[in-house]
This record gives sequence, structure tokens and C-alpha cells, in this order.
Amino acid sequence: MKAMQGLAAFVDNTVELLAMKLDKFAETPDKVLDLGDWLHYFAFDVLGEVGFSKKFGFLEAGHDIEGAIRTIDNSQWYNGIVGQVPFLDKLLRRNPLWQWFPFLATKNALITRIAKAEIENRKTMGDKEIDRKDLLSQLMKGHDAAPDKFGEGDVFAVAHGAIFAGSDSTASTMQSFFYHVLNDEGVYAKINQEIEEATKAGKLPQIISFEDAQQLPYFQAALKEAMRVRPAVGLNIGRLAPPGGANLDGHKFPEGTRLAVNGWVLHRDRGIFGQDADIYRPERWLDSDEKSIKLMDRHMFQVCRFLCH
Repeated sequence: MKAMQGLAAFVDNTVELLAMKLDKFAETPDKVLDLGDWLHYFAFDVLGEVGFSKKFGFLEAGHDIEGAIRTIDNSQWYNGIVGQVPFLDKLLRRNPLWQWFPFLATKNALITRIAKAEIENRKTMGDKEIDRKDLLSQLMKGHDAAPDKFGEGDVFAVAHGAIFAGSDSTASTMQSFFYHVLNDEGVYAKINQEIEEATKAGKLPQIISFEDAQQLPYFQAALKEAMRVRPAVGLNIGRLAPPGGANLDGHKFPEGTRLAVNGWVLHRDRGIFGQDADIYRPERWLDSDEKSIKLMDRHMFQVCRFLCH
């Protein structure tokens, strides 16, 4: 979080660019836009700033450059299905025959090319420091400190994965938030009122920082509720039962058993989130007693100990 806050000024530039683009649409009432698409463009450009100190250019272009977003969407279908039967991956995507079909090879994807090119660029810089500490610079430092433990392939894997997974999950969360807020007049009115009152009190600048946003309790509840009803990760990400096995909810699982909890199922557990767990209601995070809120927080898939949004 501290590293992200250090990059806040560069992310703010991307926020301003998105606002400018949306303002242009607002100036033409009969013009229709897909807000979900533009949030995806925004997420990509933010991750570009955070990861490589450069936007990918989606907001400026106003479209899916080289089908990069479509590529990620398609890969998610593949990962979701084949990820449950991983041996099939050796017959499919990791099959050496794929190299004869360039349009199928993920190495030719836009983000993959940018990541590889930027890593090569940083290598040529040697000891020269870049003007800010982005994700790649931190990974390169880790590699330089212990190249035998954290190889160049690891640098690429983490940087590339952060862009691929981060852009998709960030966009998904924003899409969920706007969808639910714009479809509920009551929630929309309460968020507007909270922001207007904070602005009049001089608590909010034009570009709101992370710290500023923490002073908006209803907004925070609406955002958390959006992550609850539509968690960005819908896959079962397994963990192995430790030596000696594990006891979960009265069931004994032998050592080495692969276990997983699906966030979409967990977040609708009525014993945790209430009898109305299937509906979007931000008030549950404000009106419940302290014990219930802590219980709900513990079972939020995005902020658990091993998997984060």
C-alpha cells in the first residue's frame, strides 16, 4: 500500500484523463458509451503506470488495443476450465505445436511484448535509477540482490501476472461498484449526499486520495458490498492440507488433500452475511454489531490472508 501511495500522483493523471474522456461523452447527450469498457481501459493504464511507469494508451485510443482485453477474457475461460484439470494444459497451451500458430501464442500478446521490452530496457540502464519506484524496478532490485533465488523469469512472471490479473480484477471491481450504485437510486443518493457534504466541509480535494476516501464511510461500505456480491476471482484456488491433515467444520481431511473455497459461494453464506446475503445492501457494513462486521470481514475473499484483490 505504501508503494502504491508513492505512485499516487501518476495514477491521478490517469484519473484526470478518464474524467476528461467521460466529460466529452457527457457533452453529447445522444452519444452512448459502454462504461464497463472505459473502466477496463482505465484499469489497464493505471496498471501500466504502477508496473512500468507508462500508460498502455487504452484511454487515449478509446478502444481495446490489439485485442489485449479480449485476449485476457479468452485466457480466463481457458484458465477457469483447464485450471481444474491441469494435466490438459500440457496437451493444449503448453503443447510445442502451438508455436506454429502465432495467433494462439500468448507471447505475441501486447502486454507480454511490453513487459519483455521494458525488462530488457531496465537491464541496459544498469545502476541508473529511474525517476520513480514502480513494480518492475522493485522486482529488478530483488533479482539483483538474489539472482539464484529470484531469477529473471520470476521478474517477468510477477510483472506480467500483475498486469494480466490486476487489470482484469480491478476493472471487474469497478464495474460491479458502478453497476450496483447506478441501479439503486437510494444508494446513489446517499453516496452523492456524503460526497457533497464532505466537499462543502473542505474535506475532499478535486482528486480524492486513498486517505480522503477513508473518510467516506457510506462510500466504503458500498465499495465493500460491491466486492462481496461480485468477487473479482470466481475460481477455486486450492491449498494443500498441511502435514497431519486438517479439521474443517467437523470434517477431517488427510495431509495433501487439495482444498478450496469459492468466493462467490462464501460471500452468500447467510450464516455470515445475513438472510439477505443475495442482495446488494451496503448498510450491512454500517448497521451490524461489531462482532458481525468482524466476522464478515474475515470471510471477504478479497482481503483474506493468502488471496488479495
